[in-house]
Amino acid sequence: MGREADVMILLCAVNATYQYPSLGLRSLWANMGPLQGVTQLVEFSIKRDPREIAEEVVSLKPQIVGFGVYIWNVEHLEASCRELRQRQPDLHIVFGGPEVSYEWETSPLNGLPNVVIQGEGEEAFREHCRGFLSGEWREQGHTQVIKAPLVELASLEFPYRFYSDHDLKTRHVCVEASRGCPFKCQFCLSSLDTQVRKFPLTRFCSELVHLLERGARNFKFIDRTFNLSASTCEAILRLFLPWKDQGLFLHFEIVPDRMPQVVKDLVGQFPPGTIQFEIGIQTLNQEVAHRIQRFNDWERVKENLHFLVNHTSVHLHADLIAGLPGEDLESFARGFDRLLDLGPQEIQVGVLKRLRGAPIAIHDDEWGMVYHQKAPYQVLSTRHLSAEYVQSVERFAKYWERINNSGCFGQTLRLLWTWGRGNGSAFWSFMDLVEFLHERHQTTYGLHQLDLIKSMVSYFVDELKVDPVAVRGAFAHDYGRNIAKEIPHFLIEPEAELVGVLPVSS
Repeated sequence: MGREADVMILLCAVNATYQYPSLGLRSLWANMGPLQGVTQLVEFSIKRDPREIAEEVVSLKPQIVGFGVYIWNVEHLEASCRELRQRQPDLHIVFGGPEVSYEWETSPLNGLPNVVIQGEGEEAFREHCRGFLSGEWREQGHTQVIKAPLVELASLEFPYRFYSDHDLKTRHVCVEASRGCPFKCQFCLSSLDTQVRKFPLTRFCSELVHLLERGARNFKFIDRTFNLSASTCEAILRLFLPWKDQGLFLHFEIVPDRMPQVVKDLVGQFPPGTIQFEIGIQTLNQEVAHRIQRFNDWERVKENLHFLVNHTSVHLHADLIAGLPGEDLESFARGFDRLLDLGPQEIQVGVLKRLRGAPIAIHDDEWGMVYHQKAPYQVLSTRHLSAEYVQSVERFAKYWERINNSGCFGQTLRLLWTWGRGNGSAFWSFMDLVEFLHERHQTTYGLHQLDLIKSMVSYFVDELKVDPVAVRGAFAHDYGRNIAKEIPHFLIEPEAELVGVLPVSS
């Protein structure tokens, strides 16, 4: 890293959270060649005021500033760059990333940067900076678009040495063993890059070992399909195995119907809390799945999830998408119930987003797809899912995240599955609770945990007519195990009623 006074090129990351540092901009930095010494990286999160971002960028006095633009930061970057244009009109601004690589003509950012690089930027950004600083590049009075080809991964320098020791101790280290995805799911931009390319495995594993030796313990693999190659998956898991008792956390996105026995045997050797598999189920309606070219062998999915739940300590995070073309709420509810029965610890309920360039747009007319015009471009309604139902699913997702995915209310949810008004459906039982909570609080934002618990107790006792002793016992059990040791007074009064119900300290 050069001294601040020597900064000519500034890479500026505006991340979704502090927890996940930018791998993309570090990869640009690692591949700047002779310009690396005059390049610097700064990172912010979207919680930072755009004016403060602009102030810090200007204070470093770069000639070139490069931004990675994603669905989560596009509006933040628009505000930041408008500030930059006012403070330093001659600053040379370069954009890259998925949010500017497609449908650029209609982007609200059009006109703000001098240059947009569409595609993989390691080589294209370096060459553009070289041309600009040497005087070869000429301003054209409008945003110039550079279409970058796919890079040869074996020719790239790895970016991992650009994670600081502080990053390794306090953040999740993002790494990638491959790029691309062989599948063509129409809601995903990866469907446009069906050529899967792998980084040289020996070199990549050497980088992982070096990160481990430096103290890294939290790894997030951003590969779209980590287990696509059984041999690569096996090699990486074996590399981590000797470190399994040293506080590792490994996040992988996997294909749920591809799980050879050797991989099953390996993940079974890791202790609880070490491995998390993110599994994109998305829909269990096979007609809808085929419509959007999402193909899973459901029988193998069930077999693999059953094995992972019952014979390993892997934490399963499964994704479902509401609002897909042709799927109504009843179909989504049935899929949710079937997935929940398989036992994943988390189900992330999302509402469909129409990413710029994603082929899902071909269904707009036939299935009445209406999307919000601003990021994250979430579906507002479809022919089979009214705007009111979409809002209900959004509320469901927020409360599900807080009540189930948090892991705080396991005993309480068992009461709900027994006494709920969903006629055997966990989805409809939970939706009934959600609507009750919505009537009481109107919003999930800023809702204090104790207020949530009081309302849930009221729901069980007053609406479902569950024995108050059992209700308070379940909540006291969950509170004492998962939230705080000091249990609220209203959950243990009168204390005699809790005798013989659920042990608080177990």
